[in-house]
Amino acid sequence: MSFALAVGGNAIYAGGNFANIGGQVHPCIASLSVGTVDVPLASETNLLRLSAPVPSPVVGRARIGFALPGEAVVTLEVYDLAGRRVAIPLDRSRVQGGVHHVELNTEGWSAGCYWYRLTAGNQSLTRMMAVIK
Repeated sequence: MSFALAVGGNAIYAGGNFANIGGQVHPCIASLSVGTVDVPLASETNLLRLSAPVPSPVVGRARIGFALPGEAVVTLEVYDLAGRRVAIPLDRSRVQGGVHHVELNTEGWSAGCYWYRLTAGNQSLTRMMAVIK
């Protein structure tokens, strides 16, 4: 099994042994948009929010932001494209409502694309991030 990753402009090109990404059919190759997503202040929204990592793409360490409308039990998990969990920065932690940031250490990870999922109560959000060397 081989994987390839290339960055060009505001896109990441991923190649590997997969049939779809993000619910869309992309056999073996996909172009992924790269950018940042601001996390609004909790007072500006009553929705769960999850931001892109900073920096993006990730090199060694990153910061992931999220906003909660109220106190919740929160889990933040990171998975590789094969579906293997590679990190759990937050594991069923009770977190107050508001804006929060989690530091993520990706040193020792393979370059590639990863999914990260935030679960708060009965809501969850999933985003993709790229890790480069």
